[in-house]
Amino acid sequence: MQPIILQGRQAFSDFRLTALKNALNDAIAAHDIAAIDAVEVYFIESAHPLDDQTTERAFALLAAEQHFARANEGGFFVTPRKGTISPWSSKATDIFHNCGLDAIARVERGIHFILTTEDGLVLSMQDLGLALLALHDRMTEAVYDDVSDFFSHFEPAPFRTVPLMAEGPDAFYKANIDWGLAMSPDEIDYLVAAYQKMERDPTDAELVMFSQVNSEHCRHKIFNADWIVDGEKSELSLFSMIRNTHKLNPEGTLSAYADNCGVIPGAPADWWEVNQQDGSFAYQKTPSQLDILCKVETHNHPTAISPFPGAATGVGGEIRDEGATGIGGRPKAGISAFMVSNLEVPGYQQPWEKHIAEHPSRMASPMDIMLEGPIGGAAFGNEFGRPQLCGMFRTLQLEHNGQHRGYHKPIMVAGGMGNMKREHVDKKPIPPTALILQLGGPAMKIGLGGGAASSIGAGSQSEALDFDSVQRGNPEMERRCQQVIDGCIALGADNPMLSIHDIGAGGLSNGLPELVEATGGRFHLRNIHNEDSSMSPMEIWCNESQERYVMAVMPDRIEAFKALCERERCPVAIVGEATNDGQLALEDSHFENNPIDMDMSVLLGKTPKMLKDVTRLVEDHAELDVSEIQLPEAIDRVLRFPAVANKSFLITIADRSITGMVARDQMVGPWQTPVADVAVTATSMDSTTGEAMAMGERTPIAILNAAASGRIAIGECLTNIASAYVGKIGNIKLSANWMVAAGEPGEDANLYDTVKTVGMEICPALGICIPVGKDSMSMRTSWKDSSGQDQKQVSPLSLMVSGFSSVEDVRKTATPDLKSTDSALMLIDLGAGKNRLGGSTLAQVYNQIGNSCPDLDDPEKFVGFFNAIQELLAEGLILSYHDRGDGGLLATIAEMAIAGRKGVSLLLDKLVGGEHRTSNIEHSTLNDSDSKFDVGRSTFDVLPALFAEELGAVIELDKSKLAAVMTILAKHGVSDITHLIGNTSAEPTLNISLEGQEIYSETITTLNRAWSELSFRMQAQRDNPACALEEYNSLLDEDNAGILIRPTFDINEVENFQCIARDVPRSEATTRPDAKQTGPYDALLQENAGIQIKPSFDVDEVENFDTARSAQLQQASPSESADPESAIIHHSSAISKNRPKVAIFREQGINGQNEMAFAFDRAGFQSVDVHMTDLLSGKVDLKDFAGLVACGGFSYGDVLGAGSGWAKSVLYNQKLKDTFQAFFERENTFTLGVCNGCQMISQLKEIIPGAEHWPQFKRNRSEQFEARYSNVEIMESPSIFFKGMAGSLLPIPVAHGEGRADFTATGDFEQCLTGDLISMRYIDGQGEPTEQYPANPNGSPAGTTAFTTTDGRATIMMPHPERCFRSVQMSYRPADQFTGEAGPWLKMFQNARRFAAEV
Repeated sequence: MQPIILQGRQAFSDFRLTALKNALNDAIAAHDIAAIDAVEVYFIESAHPLDDQTTERAFALLAAEQHFARANEGGFFVTPRKGTISPWSSKATDIFHNCGLDAIARVERGIHFILTTEDGLVLSMQDLGLALLALHDRMTEAVYDDVSDFFSHFEPAPFRTVPLMAEGPDAFYKANIDWGLAMSPDEIDYLVAAYQKMERDPTDAELVMFSQVNSEHCRHKIFNADWIVDGEKSELSLFSMIRNTHKLNPEGTLSAYADNCGVIPGAPADWWEVNQQDGSFAYQKTPSQLDILCKVETHNHPTAISPFPGAATGVGGEIRDEGATGIGGRPKAGISAFMVSNLEVPGYQQPWEKHIAEHPSRMASPMDIMLEGPIGGAAFGNEFGRPQLCGMFRTLQLEHNGQHRGYHKPIMVAGGMGNMKREHVDKKPIPPTALILQLGGPAMKIGLGGGAASSIGAGSQSEALDFDSVQRGNPEMERRCQQVIDGCIALGADNPMLSIHDIGAGGLSNGLPELVEATGGRFHLRNIHNEDSSMSPMEIWCNESQERYVMAVMPDRIEAFKALCERERCPVAIVGEATNDGQLALEDSHFENNPIDMDMSVLLGKTPKMLKDVTRLVEDHAELDVSEIQLPEAIDRVLRFPAVANKSFLITIADRSITGMVARDQMVGPWQTPVADVAVTATSMDSTTGEAMAMGERTPIAILNAAASGRIAIGECLTNIASAYVGKIGNIKLSANWMVAAGEPGEDANLYDTVKTVGMEICPALGICIPVGKDSMSMRTSWKDSSGQDQKQVSPLSLMVSGFSSVEDVRKTATPDLKSTDSALMLIDLGAGKNRLGGSTLAQVYNQIGNSCPDLDDPEKFVGFFNAIQELLAEGLILSYHDRGDGGLLATIAEMAIAGRKGVSLLLDKLVGGEHRTSNIEHSTLNDSDSKFDVGRSTFDVLPALFAEELGAVIELDKSKLAAVMTILAKHGVSDITHLIGNTSAEPTLNISLEGQEIYSETITTLNRAWSELSFRMQAQRDNPACALEEYNSLLDEDNAGILIRPTFDINEVENFQCIARDVPRSEATTRPDAKQTGPYDALLQENAGIQIKPSFDVDEVENFDTARSAQLQQASPSESADPESAIIHHSSAISKNRPKVAIFREQGINGQNEMAFAFDRAGFQSVDVHMTDLLSGKVDLKDFAGLVACGGFSYGDVLGAGSGWAKSVLYNQKLKDTFQAFFERENTFTLGVCNGCQMISQLKEIIPGAEHWPQFKRNRSEQFEARYSNVEIMESPSIFFKGMAGSLLPIPVAHGEGRADFTATGDFEQCLTGDLISMRYIDGQGEPTEQYPANPNGSPAGTTAFTTTDGRATIMMPHPERCFRSVQMSYRPADQFTGEAGPWLKMFQNARRFAAEV
């Protein structure tokens, strides 16, 4: 049956239409396009015509306006490729089925374009030619003028064979090329011999499986190869050298090289989870040893071809690695990094961006990669629910010694950390009879051979193979899988999973054999979930469809496992069983044959080992010519260089506050400036221990000295992570991601030398190990330009180092923003005055590379530096800290000043002259100098001191503490490389002087504008340019006070309420003597957290109050007490046995339930996990609850509008609708909707008393997901949540894409305003309500962002109070505010508890 096509709204806003028209006219010369008419279209698959109710509801769900009515007007469709299923389709179809529209088999979306020229001609697909590339992603979408066969279904295709028996090895070599297997001649000979022994032809399923499992991407053949360098045979492989770091320093590593992630020790804490054993689904704290997962991946080739899905699935794969470690982990926080060639931003081309060659037409441009790739990666993390807390961005493109260097094939890094229980670190043996399950999404015809394709240099393969390397991400499905894994983890020792493996590169053909490698296995092809009936056995077995896991479960645990899956609506299938015969068999019941039947040892056994016989390339490098460089111009260029410049456009698109455990993100200070280089999370939501991660790299140096670039990368990672209180340097474990253009002259030897220095020298000297890593050996791009000339670009050896560590105290992290207007600045110079400029940003902005480059010369001195910083942090002697890295000392000081809006007087007297200067801080002042300045000297004498990117750090300290600081530095042997370099001031100007003479002066505002212009330009290209301009111009407002924290309530009351309401018996503090401040009570009673708790009552009486008086208290009303407030507080003390139940309500895709549940738990509620399936099945009834909280996230991925599908699945189910209405009408209940829950609850307003004037929530004005730390004012309103808080000005996390309150179609703004139904509004840095971006991140009228009902029992709000109920969760707070455990928003949850007590 042909699809039913519905026509929706205009597909693009005006500014996007303008940008699209300009792009098309730039791409096509034959026509001048005057108008673009683009509408959304929806394709419905149904076996029969739809009845009236189904049609009406389909229109409502899709917000469609009419049946498609443009068939005779020309134009064409842009849709997902026929035969594929988009993530949007998967989720939208789920919504339709959950709304009872079972007659609809599938729904898909697209856009119908009508393009008209100035003379009225409607252009066809053929007229546009290559200009169509501006309208679609050719890897995931296609352009059609006929969609009648959109939902065609075909019979399954059979497997193919290679006629080896008849035609001999030549047939194998031909298949290797035709099928893109990327096998080496040795591997082909190996397989020819194996199949000749079997006396049969190999199948395509077997060969593609072998090519993927044994690809460079999966098998790391170069790292396991034998090496001969300059004729000298190496005794060790590269991998052996890396393992040497663990051999020498195994302490503190629980799992290395043996699983999807490395695992290192964490801290004892309470694992917050849902009780899965008694059927209550109540949240509970489980005392555990919570260890740390660490892993970093790259997804370079797919990101080069199709940036959004390439980066998205890179992030998705890394998240799956964390969940699939041991027998189940929980992802926690992410890292992201990109390296590309020169951006060449339109209207902002920089002097170092010189034309070298045409960009390869089949690859995305660097700017497109940076506009789309970061969004793809961030969107996946946002929807899954994992914050992205640190990363890096670099551009490099130049011609050096006749070679084109750069990153046309980009580096896209996705990494992160998570937690797991100690008892789940190791996988269990899989015995015969164990059942093998697939969890997650279906097979799709995508990513076939992607593992092999990614092992080939970009541009050197067919477009079909490029397509094979691109997958599609569905984070909402991955979230469902993780919820099942979380359920297994919550069962503790009864965890049904014996082993788990994620499905990524190679698909099931890699994951399933690895799972049963020790036993063998028999698999059933047609049990595998599959959305495309036409797929062949090879396509089903080998596709790299994402969001899948495989695991082993014993038969007697299957039903329990299936129950977890059913509750989460997570697809699961039994696809095989473990055997004990060492065979790998795949049975096909459709064709009644075996597409795979082979000995496991042929696939995973002794495949041919590679031999690398390489030669070092000796090159001369010209010295850096600084003769024409002027200091003001150099500073301006360096601040604009992408590696240095403001990266807000990459940061505000990614959620940085979800989980409730983020203690340090990139944004620091009152003005939320992105300069923090370390990410810190708390172990749990009530601990002060935690985890830290940071990155390091210095790839341009590799052009000069690859080994030095490796040492510097490690050093930079460690100087970054040093700002967190991690304790011993040996606590830090590294992930090393190696990327090189293997086979290019000198590059293999560069790899060898760098691995050797890292694994055999520098890491052993520092006492650290590398338990995890990854490699990509194809970092070259080859192509023909439009004239047919061959072009090639080679990336330098690129080592990306990521560091992970436990944290002793998350509260002691130092940030780079200057804190004081009269403090001292000190440089600890690990370069010891050498000031080498080779490979520096300064060199690159003048199209040079230089020769002598920085290095980590003295490991012992480096360890002393690290230990000194840790002791200074422990003693609280550092006001601010910033490592010296890209841009050198100049960039370090500028960023610190910009972040703190403080002035700096920078004195270079101790720095100019390099190693000839010595430190003598004890007897110096901030104003003395050794000699008079020689006015005849050129200012370029200071360039090395300002721009050398030697290792080191600048610290800000209280001048009165100088002696104490120097004592610690001397103790650790680094006082001789420490220099007092200046002081801060209230005048916001950077002044640089040498020998008493000012050589540079500029306002911090001007520097900030230069530093921030790249972010503005990129944001204007990607988002609403009007919003981008407003944010950029806001930097001119020197009266902007930034974050405002002015509560009208007493924080001491909040602290005391929290302590008294604590439900954990005091004896628990003694049950685990090794625990490190695992709860707020412990933190307040042990180490001074800033609040003195001196109760005037008997604490023992409070502790025992619940058993003595809970029955009396339940009978008494507050009015019977002489002190009603006291009665309420006492009621809270009794909650350990009488906690009101609050439903933590979620639908698939919701991801903020854990922190919401914890916030209510802390306020005295019993939080209960309530999934939509619980209500639909009748297992849970809302009459049992005092409160209902709809949580944040992306219900169904928000594919049908924010919260719309979730709401309509309630409204279209009459029984469920009645249940909700009854709950809302009960006068002793309360309702809260936050973010996605706000959007959803707002659409239930027809059944919520007093909510009829509420708005809907639409896409942000910026048309971008906004993750901000925003100022809000709490308004006077009847909301029970904000009692006693009116007038407070407070910061709060914001993370949404559709938060703009819209009254055009529904609601009444004036009624909300005059009826005091507006509970909260965004304000600017002066405390005034605003619609200005980004202070108002979504464009809501008058800043409105929270609404309540006339009786105040139901409140909806877009910001996230549940992410800021602890002080350590605040991205910024002054040193003298919220110094205890409680954060400002805890009071809101306590207010709900007071309400529950009163009613």
